[in-house]
Amino acid sequence: MRYSTGILILVLLTIFLFSCSGYQSNVHSAGGLDLNWQVGDTWVVGVKFWPRRLANPHSSSDSYVYKKWRYRVVKADAKRGYRVEQYSGSDTYLLSFSPRYELLEVRHFLQRVSSGVKYKTEKVNQLGDQAFFYLPSKSHPPLIWYHPSIYALKDEMARFNFDLRSSRGGDWVLQYSSPSREGYKITLLHEPSKSNIYFFWNLDKPWWEKVVWRCNKRVVATAELL
Repeated sequence: MRYSTGILILVLLTIFLFSCSGYQSNVHSAGGLDLNWQVGDTWVVGVKFWPRRLANPHSSSDSYVYKKWRYRVVKADAKRGYRVEQYSGSDTYLLSFSPRYELLEVRHFLQRVSSGVKYKTEKVNQLGDQAFFYLPSKSHPPLIWYHPSIYALKDEMARFNFDLRSSRGGDWVLQYSSPSREGYKITLLHEPSKSNIYFFWNLDKPWWEKVVWRCNKRVVATAELL
């Protein structure tokens, strides 16, 4: 009896210490992360972008653009999904997420009208819950167009079609995930565009903590949670 009681106490103590360590504080029971976004949650991301490197892989220019993006959760519904405003000055985007925190749509704020707010839809993830990958142009800000599949973090490797038209062999987005006690190391790879995006997502944070985007083996943008 004493032996059984001692084992029970040891098990309960282990569970308590493990939960206090913060290791799986945001781990979803079904896999991936449960970010637990609430209306009013905010965070800030600093982005450094080398536009000439993106336009010309052989450019020797080291000039870059730095911009701070602020995020605010404006809708949180565990059954219907989430909406997050992303803005820098008057430049505002509305990001829509599924209940699994997969990025589904990016809309750009244009103006306020009598009936409400007018947006331009920039990108829709027609494939549903999967990694969000978009090849930006010079007119689009970097890195808001990339988002790893949160649900697929439970798998070491996941493969997604690039879009609905991706029928040719090799036109896939590959996601590699590696968990640790602090969080997840994630890489999105798109071979046809020679692009790979590295993320680090801390388990205790509402957003990825660090991103490095490489195109043709050169760093074209970095970002970090401030």
